[in-house]
Amino acid sequence: MHHTGDTDRTWRNTITGQAASILSKEFGFNIPQRWSIAHLYQAILNNEGHLSKLDYLTTLAGCIHWKLTGEKVAHEGAFTPGNGWQEVRFDAPVKGRFFCLAALSPQANNNIAAIAEFDVLGADGKPVSREHWKIRYADSEETRSGNRTADKIFDLQESTFWMTVDNVAYPHQLVIDLSKVETVTGFRYLPRAEKDFPGMIREYRVYVKPSDFKY
Repeated sequence: MHHTGDTDRTWRNTITGQAASILSKEFGFNIPQRWSIAHLYQAILNNEGHLSKLDYLTTLAGCIHWKLTGEKVAHEGAFTPGNGWQEVRFDAPVKGRFFCLAALSPQANNNIAAIAEFDVLGADGKPVSREHWKIRYADSEETRSGNRTADKIFDLQESTFWMTVDNVAYPHQLVIDLSKVETVTGFRYLPRAEKDFPGMIREYRVYVKPSDFKY
């Protein structure tokens, strides 16, 4: 779905054949006609008048979430279970200083979320500097069994990690103050390195804003 201030356009299956064909060829990957990127590119090919008023691109779920909460979803998805870094690219860049990762569900059947290291990708697609990052908010931090505070996600130590308390249920939220406005194009997530990647997040949403969130 894309939003133009006063109109919303959601997907249909039969009006983006030209765009889907071109994009599938360019990416070497099948782009279904119903995908938002196909609808956006078809609108560009058609030179549709509303493009100059295009605000942002989101999913139907993201649009409903925005209308209910007032917060625009920059990206949403699910991580693949496993150890090692995972990189996520946004459909479109988002400018902001405050980056919120909302963990919606776990890979395992428990309440725990954990992150060993985390990067935010800038305009050039590379990690931005973490030197002046600060944790603005974390809904839960495990300090009983160890120092599992949220600032561990950018301490350059893959063996340390942020972890939530096991009796605090999902969803979990973590907000990073990037110290200045960045053009954010994605992020990188490193789960814990142990066997079965304990605390690994499955579904997530990302929010990026120039101003702070309400807590």
